[in-house]
Amino acid sequence: LASPMVGGAVMVLVTVTAGILADRLVSLPIAMVTMLGGFATPLLLSTGEKNFTGLGAYLLLLSAGVLWLANRRNWQQLTWLAMLFTYGIFGLHYASRFTPADFAVQQTFLVLFFILYSTSVFIHNIRLKLPATPLEILGLLGNSALFFCLSSVATLKTYHNDRLTLAPLTIGLAFYYLCHAVWLKKRNTKEDRNLLLMFCALSGFYLSLTFPVILTEQWL
Repeated sequence: LASPMVGGAVMVLVTVTAGILADRLVSLPIAMVTMLGGFATPLLLSTGEKNFTGLGAYLLLLSAGVLWLANRRNWQQLTWLAMLFTYGIFGLHYASRFTPADFAVQQTFLVLFFILYSTSVFIHNIRLKLPATPLEILGLLGNSALFFCLSSVATLKTYHNDRLTLAPLTIGLAFYYLCHAVWLKKRNTKEDRNLLLMFCALSGFYLSLTFPVILTEQWL
């Protein structure tokens, strides 16, 4: 009935309007339906062509909106679902259309997704002064695992399975989580202890992964 551009504009307008309605009525069911409709939009409008930039930008904006609503109304269920849908849809696009020429764009959006979802978890706890629960720890682990898996597969495919090219990824993640651990340690509040331990564990894990990446079997 309409061109993809017109249909997409209408779908985005419906999503934004429904999101505002969910916030005004403080209705989690409306927010859930809104989020599902928002993530269904790129699938419904897909023409089969490759468009990492357009898809990544749309998912990034939608994720930011969902996370803003989730933290504003303390609806953390939205955060976990949005994370799974974001990585899932972007991963499907990667699996069917990725080429080495797309690596820079694809990796840029993966990094932005990773930072957005990892930040949303601990900012929620710090803002409300709540200790991290097992669900939030699983969210941190899930975000980290999804990002690392997609990034490492893309990196190896781009650089002809040279495992040394994974070193910037593992070192970068180790440093990222170490900075968070140092920051929480300086805060030195009781509520931050679970997050502090989790960041230390993740930093140590990715640092340990660096050694089999950069060293030969004899050196190990």
